[in-house]
This record gives sequence, structure tokens and C-alpha cells, in this order.
Amino acid sequence: MSAIEKIPYEIRVQGTLDARWAGLFAPLDLRAQKDETLIAGAVQDQAELFGILLKIRDIGLKLVSVRQASLRSCCFPVLTTDRLLLREFCLEDAPAVFDIFRREDVNEWLETPIMQSIEDAEARVRGRIGLFNDGMGFRWAIALRENPAQLIGSCGFFSLRRGTQTVEAGYELHPDFWRRGIMTEALRAVIQFSFGEQQLMPVHRIEALVSPGNIASLRLLEKLGFVQECLRREFFFWNNRYQDVYLCALLNS
Repeated sequence: MSAIEKIPYEIRVQGTLDARWAGLFAPLDLRAQKDETLIAGAVQDQAELFGILLKIRDIGLKLVSVRQASLRSCCFPVLTTDRLLLREFCLEDAPAVFDIFRREDVNEWLETPIMQSIEDAEARVRGRIGLFNDGMGFRWAIALRENPAQLIGSCGFFSLRRGTQTVEAGYELHPDFWRRGIMTEALRAVIQFSFGEQQLMPVHRIEALVSPGNIASLRLLEKLGFVQECLRREFFFWNNRYQDVYLCALLNS
């Protein structure tokens, strides 16, 4: 049996921790940097990482950031298809994000409320940038190749259970571009990347949770090879009530 490859992390907390704290976080290294302390080293899995974060909370330290060092040192992977450019998000995308999520037709099957302000859109963009910076996944901004600056939607995934290389997919598209096969094209590129030889975040299983009423999304996943595995009863709570979702999955096999 091969050894489990550990994952390097950088955790920053407010305040300066001296050598007396080293034993609490061993074998991770502590490095004082101005008014912060960097706790750096490799952890075996998410459970070990969460244990470290619980220690930080229990001793009253303020967490500044958590980053997976192996991803942070790399460039965001840009993907291209015949029609599309899948690129990293930037703050300039916030107006386009707001234009998508302020619409009722887009939010019909989302568990988040309708977006109310450009500030909400900026926060959403920062979160999607942070997903990659923190080593938890990828969210690509979708643009047409002839107009790469104009975001028309997004797609990507985040880590669910790192030890099993399982991720959950998400996606949305501006209604002006519905029924053109754009999301099919974008997700095919994401799946090819995810199941390819890339080492940023190896993926074995991609899951998607879809409302039974969202026929378009279910057909999209079926076209891409996802299998509808089960119905999770009253799994989400939105629109003031519990709602069922289908669990669909695609395996790298």
C-alpha cells in the first residue's frame, strides 16, 4: 500500500506566538511575521486540518486565513473550447455577476436569495477567487472567446471529502445564453480537466444536487454522463420550506 500524500497548508493567525506554542501545533512550524503568526506544514487530511483549526479557536486566537500552499503557488488553470474561455474571476466581473443573480428566473432553483446589491456581487466574486486560493476547488468565469472580459456565467466545483477525491459541482448561466449548449460545452471542459492528469486537485467523483423540478439541469447532467443515484428528501431549506434534491454523480472510470 502506498503512503498517503500529505497536503501542505499555510494558516495565519493574529498575534505573535513564541516558541512556547510550538509543541501545541507540532509538527507544524510557527513563524512570526509582524503582527501575525504563520503556522505552516503538511497535514494528512481534512480531519487533521479541522483539528488544528479547533485548537486555534479553543485558545482564543483569531484566524486570518487558511491556504493550501500547493495550489496557491500555481496559476489558475484557464480552459478553452471552440466557443468559450473559462478563466479566473476578477473583481471587474461583479456587475455581470449581479446582473445574473438579481434575476428571478436564475434564482428559481438556487438555495440563495435574489442578490440585492453590487456589494453582494463583489463578495460572491471574492469567495470564488478564494476557493482556489484556499485550495478548496475551482470556479471558472465563463466568457465567449471573442469577448473574454464579459462574464456570461460560471461553473466549477469544491472539495467535499478530500480523502475520497469527491467534489460537488455548481453552475449558472445568464438567460440570454440559455439553450445554446454553452453550459454543456463548459462542463465538458471542466470534467476533462478534473479527470485528467492535473495534480492541483485530483478528482475521482463529481456530485451535483438538483431539484426534481429543474428539468433543464437534470437533462444537462444526463447528457454529460451523470447518473441519478438517489433522492435526498427535504435535504435543502429555501423559499421558506424544505425541498427534495436528486443526487447525481459522475465517476472517473
